[in-house]
Amino acid sequence: MKLSKPMRGILEKEWRHSRGYFLATLLIIIYTPVIKTIFHLFRGGASMEQWVQELNFALTFGVGMARPLVYSSGLLQWLPAIGALLLGIIILGEERKGGLNYLVSTPVSRWQIILAKFFPGAGVVILSMVVNGLFLVGLGLFQPVSYNPVDVFHWCLLTGATCLCIFTVALMVSTFTAGVLAAGVVCYFLNLLPGMIVAMIEHVGARYFGLVESVSIKLCKLGSYLTMSDYIIHSERHITSVQHYPGWTTTGISATGGMGPDYLLDSCILLAGVLLFLILAIIIFERSSLQTGGAIFATGSARKTALAIGALIISYWLVFPRAETLLKFILYFSLLTGLIIMGSQYLYRLLRYGWQLPVRKKKNSTY
Repeated sequence: MKLSKPMRGILEKEWRHSRGYFLATLLIIIYTPVIKTIFHLFRGGASMEQWVQELNFALTFGVGMARPLVYSSGLLQWLPAIGALLLGIIILGEERKGGLNYLVSTPVSRWQIILAKFFPGAGVVILSMVVNGLFLVGLGLFQPVSYNPVDVFHWCLLTGATCLCIFTVALMVSTFTAGVLAAGVVCYFLNLLPGMIVAMIEHVGARYFGLVESVSIKLCKLGSYLTMSDYIIHSERHITSVQHYPGWTTTGISATGGMGPDYLLDSCILLAGVLLFLILAIIIFERSSLQTGGAIFATGSARKTALAIGALIISYWLVFPRAETLLKFILYFSLLTGLIIMGSQYLYRLLRYGWQLPVRKKKNSTY
């Protein structure tokens, strides 16, 4: 497919502007599987033997294996995700300092700007995972490892899909936040938010409607599938029981080991998420202002949405442990949520305008 001249121009501009970020992301994603492995190869002996045990455990997700006594390769799980997150929030967030105002004045449309940032970033993530996969398969030809090329493929597929989803979410968040730091904070809470909402629903159902344990387990699994980080750690995928502690503030989950992830299902869910978040990024960026609307959020709509979500969560934490009946919970929860929203809006206006509220300008009347 032949690209239009404006699109080619913006892609070339993106490469010149962000190639340093692309290189840094590549190094972060390949650091643990490639660079750290080469470091242990030079050290040799017990150091390499211990590292191979960690690689075997991480690449097979611990299926049928005992966890090594010394296990530091959690970096193998987290560093690729961190690299993808940083690229997603930097590639667009840095241009809010002035570059975006120039871009929107060019013949390219806003959806082309988003695509011009998504495709190179996604390409870097995919290239990094290809490098990781080829290196790990090659390592198996010269070192005694228990993983096989299929294990490496599965790991690269699932980790790559997770990184792509995290990158796309970070890119979407950058369309309505006011800077890189703000985008990182919002991405962190956005990762936890779906699981928190599902947990709140499960708690309410168990306390007020006598929810059976089998339904609670399914809800906990649903929360896991809605949490991006759990595709890496798989902490709540294979649970056997749900225990509610006093105060109804936490849920204890016992997990069983030795079961690997469903690579095809997980990857398809993540890739569907990539498409969804990319579409949302385009829609939001098409309608959002490039002017900074606050210390965190670039638009008033994003600020109001975050305020409503925050008020709901705070109200739940304060009301649910103390409300013995469903009626009390609904009443106090609704009342407190409304008070938090109105109080926050009043405080915001007070800090911005002082005690004197902004005066609307009267239109000049013509006679």
